[in-house]
Amino acid sequence: MRLEEFAVDAILASVKRFTQGVPFDVYLHGSRLDDTLKGGDIDLFIVVPQEQVETLSKRKHYLLSAIKSEIGQQRLDVTICSSHSSFFLNSEKIQLSS
Repeated sequence: MRLEEFAVDAILASVKRFTQGVPFDVYLHGSRLDDTLKGGDIDLFIVVPQEQVETLSKRKHYLLSAIKSEIGQQRLDVTICSSHSSFFLNSEKIQLSS
């Protein structure tokens, strides 16, 4: 996974503030999973309960702004979905570093 530890921590902290107590998981997908590549945008799936998908999706621009303010101006693509979605199945869950 080509995502620095500080970026993972910043992304997860931003998502935690954004979801305001709603349970979530964050998955990285796309080219950043391949250690042999360089560059590429950061593609994230934010998985939340189905009943929260629409509400959080409408406010996604706040999350994008918060993440970019923490990790810098990088290309970032965020999809908010539920566990019923098959989109994130070929992704890697990211977690806080120890």
